[in-house]
Amino acid sequence: MKVVINKCYGGFGLSVFALKELVLLNAACISQRTPKVYYGGNIEKPERRGEWEVEWKKEFAEYKDIGDGFTAHPFGYNVFKGGILFDFTGRGENETRADKDLIAVVEKLGKEANGMCADLRVIEIPDGIEWHVHEYDGMESIEENHRSWS
Repeated sequence: MKVVINKCYGGFGLSVFALKELVLLNAACISQRTPKVYYGGNIEKPERRGEWEVEWKKEFAEYKDIGDGFTAHPFGYNVFKGGILFDFTGRGENETRADKDLIAVVEKLGKEANGMCADLRVIEIPDGIEWHVHEYDGMESIEENHRSWS
């Protein structure tokens, strides 16, 4: 079984080019939200009603064109197209890290798939084991599940 992990200190993160590829593949590991929902404009507090629009306009002014009608957040948090913000879901969940589309994009793009402070790698683990992502300061490994008490 193949799994994507981060092999440097800093943390798991995808580049905007990897995010764009995953959106084009309609990958399950990508979430979709309108800017209104992303910035909290759906919260039913009268004093917050207009805040999301101000925040969105301020940030969107810094988004950069990355081709195919996509623009990207300057720090790579998400990509935007057609009124929708797309971002990566599940940085540590097993299903997400073993997602076939995520694996394909990381293998295809290589180092270009790395987000800020990331060095993503596709590793092979044995099929049929129960496993989890172990992380320390962003550096990750895969560990087989076991029992422990304290």
